[in-house]
Amino acid sequence: MYNSRDNCDTTPTIPSTDSTAGSLPWETSDIRTRRNLIANIGFALSMLALVLGWIPMLGWVLWLGGLICSLIGLARQPRWSAVAGLVTSVTVMVMAMCISAIGSRAVFSFFSMMAR
Repeated sequence: MYNSRDNCDTTPTIPSTDSTAGSLPWETSDIRTRRNLIANIGFALSMLALVLGWIPMLGWVLWLGGLICSLIGLARQPRWSAVAGLVTSVTVMVMAMCISAIGSRAVFSFFSMMAR
């Protein structure tokens, strides 16, 4: 006759010593995450330059600081914030050049009109 106890596995299980232990978000790990502080500072300065770039001297100082810190941060790991800061700095520079060109064209047109 069939007995349900015959199919029951009663052997104790040994915890796994898998090397992936601690890699899941809910598992704790002794490995510290690496941070690139100078790249994070460069990214933050670049974002501030993007927002506050319309203030005459502050925008240029923030942009230059973000660019320099992002370039230094490229030499360290992880690089994602350094690359993001560099892209943001270049974007701010292009926007500033476009606004300057449009502004200088408007001033030139104004003075040409006044000279007539």
